[in-house]
Amino acid sequence: MSIIPRRSFLASIPAAFAGLLGLGKAKGAEPAIKAIGAVAEPLKPAATAGSGAVVSQIRSMFVNRSPLLARSQWIPVERADFHMYDHRHWREGDPPKLVDSTGRLTTVGLVTVQYCQDFQYPVPVEAGRFGLEFNKKMQLQCLVDDMEAAMYYGEPAGPSGPGDFASFRTGGLRSILKTNNIEFGVNRFDGSRMDDADAFVHLKYLCQVGGGNPDLVMVSTDMLGRLGSVSKLERVDAGQTPLGVSVKVFRSSLFDHGDYHPRPSIVECPLLRSGTAIVLTSSEVYVRNKEDPHWSDKIMDNGCYEGWKATMAIEVVNEQHHCWAESRRAS
Repeated sequence: MSIIPRRSFLASIPAAFAGLLGLGKAKGAEPAIKAIGAVAEPLKPAATAGSGAVVSQIRSMFVNRSPLLARSQWIPVERADFHMYDHRHWREGDPPKLVDSTGRLTTVGLVTVQYCQDFQYPVPVEAGRFGLEFNKKMQLQCLVDDMEAAMYYGEPAGPSGPGDFASFRTGGLRSILKTNNIEFGVNRFDGSRMDDADAFVHLKYLCQVGGGNPDLVMVSTDMLGRLGSVSKLERVDAGQTPLGVSVKVFRSSLFDHGDYHPRPSIVECPLLRSGTAIVLTSSEVYVRNKEDPHWSDKIMDNGCYEGWKATMAIEVVNEQHHCWAESRRAS
């Protein structure tokens, strides 16, 4: 797992983080960044919507390293398993044609089960206070990295038996998005090959055909370069987080289709594998937090270790409104 070098990581930790780790007087939870789009929009405080001090620090510190986790809306969930819905509107003559008691065509709701996954990272206790606090910072980053990766690549897994919640694994975007899960550069309708410029536009088009309003393009680092080579790529002033981290957001002339279809925001995702591009209707993607990230003095199966803990999942409504594309040469 990729870890930020020790010197650069410590230099990026402001004094406000000391309160989170118990090094000084804890500060109140600062407003986090809600908008995945171009403008940094303050998140209104809410008692249950992922507004704890640790969550606020994560959303502010890791806004660029873990953009899906840091910039999505957080909605609490009570159960470790819950339902995701696809609302597909069928026209007359399209199978399946369902009617209600009055003889009118109905909206078909397709249900998918999603699971909240436990994430735990014990913190080694070294001699001296500095060693402990440094390990806390490092393992918090590991926890966030693990959660972000699971939101992309997680394979869903249910209980192995009655009352078994420990084996739950959350499904990531790669497994959830089935309608528009394609090879990058290949036309989904006729299998023809496209150049990069047409391929990027095709991804947005697939979301619109499915009925979505794609406003977010998430790309791996190499795909950001490929996008810049076929279009005019400009960085948008999206402001800063409460901890002073500049929010990185880009726009591309490739997606400029007038006011009716505004250009989506483009975000680099360092934890995505090379050759990957995701197009989302961001209003239909949520982080579901059964247990917010927090410091616990009893984690792991035997409860004998201290460390960071969280129970999370990602929810996607109307999976046909989104698109996942991956180059076959991606490793």
